[in-house]
Amino acid sequence: MKSSRLFFSSLAAAALSVGSASANVIVSYGGSNLAMFADSGTGNISSTPLVTYSTTLSNVQAVVTDNSGHVYVAEYGTPGLYNGNVKMYDIASGAFIRNVITGSYGFTGLAFNPANAGEIIVMGQYSSGASQLGRWNTSTTGSNVTANSALGVPYAGLYYNPTTTVGIQEGIYAAAPAGAVQQYNSSTLVWGSPAIPDIGVAGPNGITGIGNDLYFSTNGGVIVKDSGGVLTTLSINPGGDNYYGITNNGTDLWLAQYSTGYAARYNTSGVLQSYISAPGAVGIAYTTIPEPSAYGMALVAGAALLTRRKRRNPIA
Repeated sequence: MKSSRLFFSSLAAAALSVGSASANVIVSYGGSNLAMFADSGTGNISSTPLVTYSTTLSNVQAVVTDNSGHVYVAEYGTPGLYNGNVKMYDIASGAFIRNVITGSYGFTGLAFNPANAGEIIVMGQYSSGASQLGRWNTSTTGSNVTANSALGVPYAGLYYNPTTTVGIQEGIYAAAPAGAVQQYNSSTLVWGSPAIPDIGVAGPNGITGIGNDLYFSTNGGVIVKDSGGVLTTLSINPGGDNYYGITNNGTDLWLAQYSTGYAARYNTSGVLQSYISAPGAVGIAYTTIPEPSAYGMALVAGAALLTRRKRRNPIA
């Protein structure tokens, strides 16, 4: 009993001594890699991962985080060799938690809807044929909350806009690389509800939002900004890449640059700020790790409870 008490007390004290939260970027890349990197400084940032999430992934696609300390990655799989899945990990430790979806088909887009805790929005082939859009329960495997009819064309990135702002309706925005961004109701997944025209963007892959503006990354190597319905193309320096995922840290944009193999941060004028080497980068998410002190408090409480229980039951 004494050794257990000392162990938990030491562990709790160590956790409480850890510093404040840190900001990081999570990237899916190279077909089978998912890792977290530090978002620090400018120029060429260290490409040594802080956390590596799996070594058994295949054809990785979108990445998204929730507000409960989890990261999700979509796999398209390898037809005939490896099934597509949506996998869930602990964001801080890298531990695998569960498959949210398993199957023999491919998944491409992910979004988290904070209005529906415990659910993620997934785009992909749930069965053979065209893509579908659905809401899935993250607390178990294979529990579909709702799904709409087949979308009919290939789709890529997803973005959930939680509030109605100037020129941007609340809802899910889906990128159809054939040449449009379409908006869906976040509850019913109905296309064009509220009714707004599709946004015409050539080859969109990823979507993110800062304030009242939406930003679309494209397979033509440009970023298109939608500000109140007015579209402008950012002058990216350097440009000329195949952009997949896009996210932001509240002020700057992070891009998954597939061809040149970087996760790169740009300001909203398109000027390069920093970059991480991630060959074949596809999905990208930005996260702030919860304060470690919160975990320390939980450990202190747990250690105290364990000590009390052992005192009450010396045989245990």
